Order: sequence, then structure tokens, then C-alpha cells
Amino acid sequence: MYGCELRGDGSTGGYFQYAYDGRDFISLDKDQETWVAADDGARITKQKWDKERSIAQRQKTYLEGTCIEWLGKYLEYGKETLQRREPPRVQVSDRPSRDGLTTLSCRVHGFYPRSVAVVWLKKGVAVPQETIQWGVVPSGDGTYQTRATIEIDPSSETDYTCCVEHPSLAEDLRVPWGKGGLAWDGQKKFLGGL
Repeated sequence: MYGCELRGDGSTGGYFQYAYDGRDFISLDKDQETWVAADDGARITKQKWDKERSIAQRQKTYLEGTCIEWLGKYLEYGKETLQRREPPRVQVSDRPSRDGLTTLSCRVHGFYPRSVAVVWLKKGVAVPQETIQWGVVPSGDGTYQTRATIEIDPSSETDYTCCVEHPSLAEDLRVPWGKGGLAWDGQKKFLGGL
């Protein structure tokens, strides 16, 4: 197994390692241009490869040169997908639940990439311990969806807001709960009651 990385500061990294029968066997110490044996069985291979320094030098040259070059090409080829940003659409709704309580639901959908954070705010303060997260799942159209719910006492005049963080948004998106629900179309336009 091998791999290389190009970090944000321009530095590079990489590794070369071998396994045998499902266990680590030997790996390259790229900086020292030597091999590291994972167990006694690999020591013979280590001694042989350390004597033939060109093996480690060849792998190091590959990791710092060809591998980085190809990584750059692959990133360029996939740039459109890798940099794709689809802002989330948000719908806030309510429904009666048990014991006179109301369940508020914040449905977040149509977003890409997958990483998203959704939490309910009570009077502007996050209440993650009261928020039930439902997990992020594919929508079937190449985007993702999730929802977060919270149970409230509807007789209290408390201000509840669904807060969404996503890489496509310059700032957190906050959609307040209003009786009857609200929707946001991803373009900073409220669609009004549902």
C-alpha cells in the first residue's frame, strides 16, 4: 500500500508499506531511506533491502515526484466534482406529539458536499442535547438530506430556530419556527408558510 499527499502549505508526504497474511510486514522510512520491519519475519527482508539502497531511493523518488504529479492531475480532473457546492434547502414544520407536546422538524435537503451540522436554537442558544439528529443520507439525485427534531411545549412562547452550517454557506443559515412552518429555498429567500 502506498500513498502521497500535497498539503496546503506546499509540503508533501507519503508512505510505502507492505503486509503479509493480513498483518503489517515492512514499511519505508522515507526520510532515512531505510526499511522498518514490523516483526521478526520481516528482518531478513529489511536487511536485504537496506543493503540495496536503490530500492528505498526509487520508492522515495516516486512518492515525492511521480505520485505528487499524478495526484495533481487527478485533482484537476475531478475539480468540478470535488469543488461542487450545492446549498441546502430547509423546511421547518411542526406536528402534535404525545402529552400535548409539539415536535418541531427541520428538514435539510438538496445539499452537497455531505458534511453538514443542524441544531435547534432556543432563544438563540444551541440545545444539542434536546435535538434529535437523524443522520445524513443520499437523496438519490447526487445530493444529501438530513433532519433534526425537537419536542417542545407549544404553550410556552419560546423562540425556536433551526440552525444549519454547510460549506456552501458563507454564514450559518437560521430558519425560525413559526406556526404552520417555513421553508428556505437555498437562495436566501423564504417561501413562507407550508
